[in-house]
Amino acid sequence: MREIKFRGKHLDKWLYGSLHMNESGQPAIATPSAFHFRCVDPDTVGQYTGLKDSEGREIYEGDVLRGHAGAAGVIESEVAFYAGAFRFSNNHLTLEYCLREIDNVKVIGNVYDNPSLLESKHDQ
Repeated sequence: MREIKFRGKHLDKWLYGSLHMNESGQPAIATPSAFHFRCVDPDTVGQYTGLKDSEGREIYEGDVLRGHAGAAGVIESEVAFYAGAFRFSNNHLTLEYCLREIDNVKVIGNVYDNPSLLESKHDQ
């Protein structure tokens, strides 16, 4: 079984832990060391995929990864959950890959802190 946890951005700080909704429907993260919840930006909430990159860093939805995808070569794209799995796609080739199909995966940023990582790929 994989660990179920989330991350979300509170002001300028990432919080990691369990996801809850407060009374007003705002997502909040409870960190393992905290006894209270902190509201986070709903647009930044992402679930842990249960996988780590080649350097041991946890991979979350919204992360931008670089990895080798067989004949497609090196690809970079955002992690998203769709069609029942965490995936990323090479938009240039319109191919989709399950995260487990990619070799030498490395987190190179995320779409919230580093939006330019994907902008440069879409412009090619």
